Amino acid sequence: MRCLIALNLACACHGPSCERGPRDVEPKGRVDDAAPANDTIPANKEPSTRSHPSLTWKRHVSELLGLEIDVLADQPVFEIGEGENVGFSQQGDGVGLGISAGPMHDLASWRARLPPVAKVNAEIAVEACWRPARRLEAVLPPSNAVGITRGADGEPQHMGQQSTPGMTHVVVALKHLGRPVLLIWVVETDRRAVYRSAEDHFFSSLACHDPTSR
Repeated sequence: MRCLIALNLACACHGPSCERGPRDVEPKGRVDDAAPANDTIPANKEPSTRSHPSLTWKRHVSELLGLEIDVLADQPVFEIGEGENVGFSQQGDGVGLGISAGPMHDLASWRARLPPVAKVNAEIAVEACWRPARRLEAVLPPSNAVGITRGADGEPQHMGQQSTPGMTHVVVALKHLGRPVLLIWVVETDRRAVYRSAEDHFFSSLACHDPTSR
């Protein structure tokens, strides 16, 4: 299964230009508008060796995006896009993750690209990098596809049936350096509970940099 993103090592990020990852907004709706005075903000408090039963993390820094986040240690990182629309993605066992940024990667555009069969939950307010963000989940049902090719005689030939499990897409949308950014986590729906701690780990490991404040 290859899910194009349509995504803790505890890390220390130094200087006032570093901010931290998403969290739910408090019930009263208060949003912190500045990071604490302490200039070292860890992505979380868990030890850097923390691993999921089947996932191990490493830190990935993207100077192009002005972001850093934990990614799967044993999987390659695929750079995607060009020009103003860029990002990266990874695929693991039952999960996919990534970040995309640019004019085509706001929440409305991502939602519009979902297939009609997707069940989309209500947006909720969260915070990412100490600024307002939105979180959205979409669930795609299982599907089956039959592969067909043409033989030497030009007649169609069946290549077998491929089944795709139901998938849950979790997206956190924010703005950074003046452009939309999407953090995306994709997981097999039936295995989401197993990977729930990894999902939380991924989103909470985000840190943002502002090169102009260095």
